[in-house]
Amino acid sequence: MFQGSGEIIVDIRLKRKDRTYRPTDILEGTLVVNTPEAWDCKSVNISMQGNVCLFDSAERRSLFSDGPKPLALLHETINIMGAGRFPEGQTEIPFEAEVRGIDGMPLLNSYSGVYLSIGYHISAKIERGMMRNDLSKKIEFMVEVPGEAASPATEVPFEITPETLEYAPKRYGRQRRLRPFRVSGRLYSATVSTSQPLTGEVVVEESERPIKSLEVQLVRVETVSQAQGQLREATEIQNLQIGEGDVCRGLVIPIYMVLPRLFSCPTMVTPRFRVEFELNVIVCFAEAEGYTATQNFQILLV
Repeated sequence: MFQGSGEIIVDIRLKRKDRTYRPTDILEGTLVVNTPEAWDCKSVNISMQGNVCLFDSAERRSLFSDGPKPLALLHETINIMGAGRFPEGQTEIPFEAEVRGIDGMPLLNSYSGVYLSIGYHISAKIERGMMRNDLSKKIEFMVEVPGEAASPATEVPFEITPETLEYAPKRYGRQRRLRPFRVSGRLYSATVSTSQPLTGEVVVEESERPIKSLEVQLVRVETVSQAQGQLREATEIQNLQIGEGDVCRGLVIPIYMVLPRLFSCPTMVTPRFRVEFELNVIVCFAEAEGYTATQNFQILLV
């Protein structure tokens, strides 16, 4: 016997609890319908959709309202029940579908940023015929595209001195001469798998001024092309302090940054948009000295 509030409840339950799939995986699930009384339907369809949507960062309006529509990556509709009748109580209808792009189009990782969103949804629609409202349900699932095998690691050495880096004075003008300092180090690789940490090391060789902290900063850069030009947004997605205070000179300080899954993805470069990543190694001098020095690296996530 149906135990409910008198309304019809439609739900989609996926077999995988994390709702994460890779291209060519079989998505399995169950459509569950709870109803207080029996009724007829014309058909029941399940649809999978995946789209790349580009937005105005201020109001999240589509940038393509007067132009090209969002890019469709995935669109699949299957009929899981023809004309029939739902009895009183709970009815479960299993379904399955392959996660694949339209006409072999490669899928992209699920992603949500400032200007760009890549989303995948599965929806159910129950057509009930004339004089009755159709019933529907929609849920999101995640797509994870395996990255390319990282190329053999190539170390990226660096050296930070007043002559080699751009610096941002906070209290003093740019013309003020900086006291000598030298910070060296290396990234073990500028090509990093999203499932592996970004690693390297930093050494403060010398500094006449006391150091406040050493930091590494991961920055995501989104670029979107539109008729009016390009939109570009750089967003700090992680900042890690690797040294606090006036660190010992000559001490090897490791860099070990686990990439944030929700805010990063493999680097994407397409004709309409790009999602790229940069790493900043930052030397913050004591507050009385009022400036920082930053070394910037382009990194490739795979």
